[in-house]
This record gives sequence, structure tokens and C-alpha cells, in this order.
Amino acid sequence: MPRSLKKGPFLEGKLQRKIERMNARASAIDALIESGTLALPGGGDLVDRELRELAAGQAVEAELAALKAQLPPPQQPPSPGSGA
Repeated sequence: MPRSLKKGPFLEGKLQRKIERMNARASAIDALIESGTLALPGGGDLVDRELRELAAGQAVEAELAALKAQLPPPQQPPSPGSGA
């Protein structure tokens, strides 16, 4: 009998317990970050992090608008009655 069939129903329970432990760990880390006990990577708190992300997004939008402004205007196709 293949090894995977021997494990059968035991594997699902083991994986479920592992998932529960990982979710509990993630919840604990989130609680520590929100309370200010655990610092975020890059420093600052959640508000600082969100402000940096917003500023970065606005910088990308401004750069995109500047690039679009440098594009030449689209050429109009000849009208059907112009004979061209």
C-alpha cells in the first residue's frame, strides 16, 4: 500500500491543527503590532505605514500623468468623404 494511503484521515487532522496554530500566531502578531509592542518592518506605526503607501501611490499617479502628457496626440483617421 502506498505511503500516502496509509496516512489517510490522520493527515487532514494534522494539517488542520497546523493551520490553526499559524492563524493564532498571525492574530497574535497583528495584536502586538496594533498595540505598538512590535515594530513594523521599516519603522513607524500602522498610520505611518499607510501614509507612506498613499504617498508612493500618488507619486506613481503623478509620474504616469507626466508620461501621458509627453505622448503625442492621437492622429485622427481620414474621414470617408475626404477622398484620401
